[in-house]
Amino acid sequence: METRVILLSGTAVLFGLALLYSIYSLVRTMRNSLEASVPLSASMQFSLPAAGKKTLYIQGPRGANLSRLKFSMKTSSGIQVELKKILVPVKVSGLSTVKLSFADFESPDRGDYLLDASGIPETKKDLKVLIYQKNTFTMIGLIMAIVFSSLITIGSVVMTLIALKHR
Repeated sequence: METRVILLSGTAVLFGLALLYSIYSLVRTMRNSLEASVPLSASMQFSLPAAGKKTLYIQGPRGANLSRLKFSMKTSSGIQVELKKILVPVKVSGLSTVKLSFADFESPDRGDYLLDASGIPETKKDLKVLIYQKNTFTMIGLIMAIVFSSLITIGSVVMTLIALKHR
């Protein structure tokens, strides 16, 4: 009986640490992949540090109407960058703000980019455009690790309590 309690509580601690590490890694991944942040306006200029696949996010207060927003992008040398609308957008909600993935694109080179917006809501205060490195598979993997380690941790704690009760 004693060995079972030790194994169950050890499992809870081990997967609890894995849970904390997975959450930390997810937050770090999101923070480190931010490449540009500019206030939303009709015309915006920003610099990207490297070429590659990116995702354009809109961040603003909860309840902001973003349904009419449309964007077009080009490099500072005039090369048009295709923005691909995301079919199932990722929504990251905080207490007072929401971050919504809007479009994917591939930046051909590092440097300056021009982003034009239309359909900007009247209450554009606090709206930002965020450009992130595309890291969908990393995020999905970390989210799955969080869910899995949460289930194992909770199950281990419950089983430990049951084993302690029946001692």
